[in-house]
Amino acid sequence: MTTRLDPDNADIYHYRGHVSNYDNKRLDPDNADIYHYRGHVSNYDNKRLDPDNADIYHHRGHVSNYDNKRLDPDNADIYHHRGHVSNYDNKRLDPDNADIYHHRGHVSNYDNKRLDPDNADIYHHRGHVSNYDNKRLDPDNADIYHHRGHVSNYGNKRLDPDNADIYHYRGHVSNYGNKDNGHVSYYDNKRLDPDNADIYHHRGHHNIQLDRVDDAIRDLEFAVSKCPAFAASHVQKSFAEHRKSAEMIANSGAKIPLPQTVIDSYKNNVTMFPDNGDARALYAQALTDAGKFDEADREFEKAIKLEPDNATAMVHRGLLQLQWKQDVEEAIKIINQAIDVDNKCEYAYEVLGTLEVQRSNMQKAMDLFQKAIHLSRTESEMAHLYSLLDAAHAQLKVAKNLGITLPGPMGMGMP
Repeated sequence: MTTRLDPDNADIYHYRGHVSNYDNKRLDPDNADIYHYRGHVSNYDNKRLDPDNADIYHHRGHVSNYDNKRLDPDNADIYHHRGHVSNYDNKRLDPDNADIYHHRGHVSNYDNKRLDPDNADIYHHRGHVSNYDNKRLDPDNADIYHHRGHVSNYGNKRLDPDNADIYHYRGHVSNYGNKDNGHVSYYDNKRLDPDNADIYHHRGHHNIQLDRVDDAIRDLEFAVSKCPAFAASHVQKSFAEHRKSAEMIANSGAKIPLPQTVIDSYKNNVTMFPDNGDARALYAQALTDAGKFDEADREFEKAIKLEPDNATAMVHRGLLQLQWKQDVEEAIKIINQAIDVDNKCEYAYEVLGTLEVQRSNMQKAMDLFQKAIHLSRTESEMAHLYSLLDAAHAQLKVAKNLGITLPGPMGMGMP
């Protein structure tokens, strides 16, 4: 026998499964067993001989199921295995291939949804299983987050309309950029679980983004009352109160100092939660607004020590050097350190671009704004950055057309 003479020859096994089945298929074209073995028997041996060959696994799950699907189009098991069996091994062989994860969750569930449209598990996995890995491979892809929360929860909401978890994720995870849709979801969440502090905390944060500061303060006060040990609600509440006071001062047109109540609110947070980096960083920002620069710098230093990867706090500390000492070079140095810590900090590129505009380095500013745009996560952020980019481009174009040199900095304030 051939296998006795050359037992490790993969071609023998390959043809062993295919040549015989070719004739069987011709003689009995509608026999599903033939197709099943056609894809599996040969690949079983091939897998043993060449365990890291992705093509074997790919065909093992797909070739046989293609014909099975034709013979039994409403068999959910076929679709399930069609997307999962092959991709399980492909994932092992090529763990960073996003296409594998995408198809693992979507190809099989598309048909399962058709066969069992009211099965909530299908919708759950359709949005989550594939996107969990896609998020790991491409963490800055907004489409992943959008579909992760929205596609799956649309069907879940229809099937289980009183499940508060669905509304929570629908409002928070998916709608980071879809602000109005997110607010509707929080409204439903509140109705279903009126004493859940998380709902009010996230809705308060959401209201801050929507410039509904009074609503945000009410939500965050309620969140604090329900869960007084949760530092983030205290910090967000102080920030909302700070923002309200700053807006009132700006609208008045007068040079009014930041109210001491705002400073005290942040100080209380630091006293209650001394190891919370956000509490200290926002306290430092409030001290900066109050003109207490030396104290603000010390608080920024403590905040960064608590959270060495907090690039935003480092950017604000750089801005403090500019406002406090008019030290442009030190400010730029600190902000570049922030980028070294987190090269995806959009705010750092925005601030550096603004500083370069004030230094009349328009081309460099435009490059920095482009980087910030690439990292922006919401439509409003992107619109703001494009306005800065267009303004820098217009100044550069006018200077070139008129043959003039843009003036250098004559004293720089806060950007």
